[in-house]
Amino acid sequence: MKTRTLALIAACAGLLLAAGANAADDPLKAGTCTNCHDMDKKKVGPSLKDASAKNQGKSAELTAKIKDGKGHPKVNKPEADIKAAVDATLAVK
Repeated sequence: MKTRTLALIAACAGLLLAAGANAADDPLKAGTCTNCHDMDKKKVGPSLKDASAKNQGKSAELTAKIKDGKGHPKVNKPEADIKAAVDATLAVK
């Protein structure tokens, strides 16, 4: 019984770690962008495809807006994380 319980706990921990690694690999999910933005349709904010099309070549400007809360709700994340999410957004086609 103890062995099965420990095996179950280990399996759950492995799944949680794998899910965390996948979120960390996707800056849009790790940065919680997908709470307000969908890939194809407007949610609270514009779709990621629309945001990408509108902001091509404006990575630094968009990063600053999100970091400072100007034209976008302020995001309390390190600037490197915000830039990674912005770059991922701008790569959406």
